[in-house]
Amino acid sequence: MPICCRSDATRSGSCGSIFGQSCEAPWRRFPEGLISDPREPGQGRRQFLTRHPGPTHARAPPGCASQAGWPARAGFRSRPASSCYGAEMRHTANSPAPQKGIAISLPARDAVLAGFQGRFVEAQYVWTSFLLDHLIECRKRIGDLDAMLVLIVVGLSALRQVQKVRELEGEHISLGYRTSELPNKGETVNAYSIANITGIPRENVRRRLADLAEQGWLEQAPDGGWRIHRGETGHGKAAADLAELTASTVSRIADFIGRLATVSAAAVADRPAGDTTAGLAAPGPDAMAVAWTQVPPERPATRTGYTLGSLVPGLRAEHCRRIGPRAFDLAAALVGVPAAPAPGGVPGGDAALLLQGMLAEVAAQELPGPGGAVLGVDLDLHAAPEAGEEVTATLQVASVNRTSGIARLTARVTGEKGRLLAEGQLRVRPATAPVQAARVERAGLLLQRHPHIRAIETRAAALEPMPVAIAWPDDQDSLLGPLKAAQRGLIRPVLIGDPVRIEAAAREAGASLEGCGIEAAEAPQMAAARAVSLARDGRVQALVQGSLHADELMAAVLSRDGGLRGTRRLSHVFLLDMPAYHKPLLVTDAAVNIAPDLVAKADILQNAVDLGIALGIARPKVAILAAVETVNPKMPATLDAALLCKMADRGQVRGAILDGPLAFDTAMSAAAARVKGIESQVAGDPDILLCPDLEAGNMVAKQLAYLAGAEAAGIVLGARVPVILTSRAGSIAARIASIAMARLMVAAGG
Repeated sequence: MPICCRSDATRSGSCGSIFGQSCEAPWRRFPEGLISDPREPGQGRRQFLTRHPGPTHARAPPGCASQAGWPARAGFRSRPASSCYGAEMRHTANSPAPQKGIAISLPARDAVLAGFQGRFVEAQYVWTSFLLDHLIECRKRIGDLDAMLVLIVVGLSALRQVQKVRELEGEHISLGYRTSELPNKGETVNAYSIANITGIPRENVRRRLADLAEQGWLEQAPDGGWRIHRGETGHGKAAADLAELTASTVSRIADFIGRLATVSAAAVADRPAGDTTAGLAAPGPDAMAVAWTQVPPERPATRTGYTLGSLVPGLRAEHCRRIGPRAFDLAAALVGVPAAPAPGGVPGGDAALLLQGMLAEVAAQELPGPGGAVLGVDLDLHAAPEAGEEVTATLQVASVNRTSGIARLTARVTGEKGRLLAEGQLRVRPATAPVQAARVERAGLLLQRHPHIRAIETRAAALEPMPVAIAWPDDQDSLLGPLKAAQRGLIRPVLIGDPVRIEAAAREAGASLEGCGIEAAEAPQMAAARAVSLARDGRVQALVQGSLHADELMAAVLSRDGGLRGTRRLSHVFLLDMPAYHKPLLVTDAAVNIAPDLVAKADILQNAVDLGIALGIARPKVAILAAVETVNPKMPATLDAALLCKMADRGQVRGAILDGPLAFDTAMSAAAARVKGIESQVAGDPDILLCPDLEAGNMVAKQLAYLAGAEAAGIVLGARVPVILTSRAGSIAARIASIAMARLMVAAGG
């Protein structure tokens, strides 16, 4: 609720507040006519006012007459930087002439009327949302709306004295019909006048006046009237107490004007050619009903670029973007350099590409926009942006050569708090005729990076190599994984199989068997039995599947005579590193247990939790999957999920945070959980997905691997040593990652 006045003594750019404190004039806060575009919230696009030739009937505010870029009521054009509408709002000959001395700012009266007439729903939405926000804020700061009205009337009584001075100077400011009822005897106003103006009962007015006086905002004058309390220093307490409200109101008003200007521009653009009608037709009851139930429509599907004839020096456009961490990864991938900060904050190749790309985006979309061509970029780089920083790229027309058809634009990229990142020039060739371009969805990019698996391999490589038995590695695919793991210091391999076939596979792959132990076995089943025997004797700490079938190796592991059974049921765990997920994800069971019951699921779950802890997750979050989030006796998976959560409460499952039943979307998306009204510590942030059966687990894991770009690793837990089962279609990288997981599990005592 800023109530400000201007007088001869305040024409330097500030105004005298009725509360006895100076504040900055609203137009001084927006020297370049910056207005937010409400149709593109969060997109960083902004709207600027630019002067165009035309008859000028309005004058700039006192003290601001020489300010460049002040939009006169006549001859201005409102153009969103995103070219949403490209419509012009001009003062026409049949528009009402502005009153003498008034600084008519955007939107002009005829444009406002056009907005309400042509797009009533949108204009009414803008107005009522502004009014609601303003009243709520005032009520919070002042106490109640009656007190606010009383304070306003007393303040206006003081402002009217300044108006009398302006009237003597010939600078008339018209009064509303309510304020015209203010008494003329001085700056004070009595309770009777306040009650007449506001319609508040007189007794209520007296109580509000007493309350405001007790707060130190008002005082009663000797004549019995009321006025703003200024204190001995001339600075009122109300000014200090309401300074924050005043500042937020000025900002809210500026935003409201910008929103209404956008609606008005669209309404003018909707008119038939040559229609300059101003005025507001009363909306019918249907339109009034719609105004309270609908929100403004989406922005137009096309944008129009500037032509050579419409480009003038001073036009400016900018985009704001928040730099995500993966933006550096993308830029680094394009230029072929590591995504690492350059020494001393100097932009590297990735940062340079990002900054140039932001300027190219502004040129392609806004200035000159569709139809224009960028001929050259001359950019000086000063500093690199930081991940998470909001960066603003700005282009401004410096000169236009209409003979050559080339325009020069100054370019500037700044970070937060005005930190200069880059500056320079662009040479562009605008289109000679208007070009419209359809708005297209920005393409989503998925970078195939797997930093979580690389981090696991790095941790495992820092440990002592462990002895591992590889059963029947008689081809390149099954042999190269263990050999590369040995080269990285993860294992000391013991190769069990036909020595001739093993050596032939190594020669074919161009790999060396140096440092590898070889034990002969005549058949895959014999190789599996020998590998299990070495594990039972403690000579190896893990088993790796070679080219034999998984059931051949698992039969030896599960053998009641000489097998590796432990105290828990065996289960398989996939580790998936997805570019679109912020951490590694464990999925179980996808390979061993076909249709586990509740007891088996408890073992499967505990195996996965122990692995998560071994991988460095202090307290893994487990999402127990089902088709729905509610317990349904006809759906056994939901019953098991609920019981597992209760078992965790009783300590039967240790070391994890459980939630279930959860559908897959709820488990992986916190937004989906909020929509469904589910409060969960796990939703959107699980470390482990416990699947209801093998079929579901296998489909989840393989869909994430093939459709979401996940790199997968997997091991079998619950035996005396980890068992690494590898898919025949799995990559060498997956085999190495699985070995690294097993190494960390062994180090943790698993």
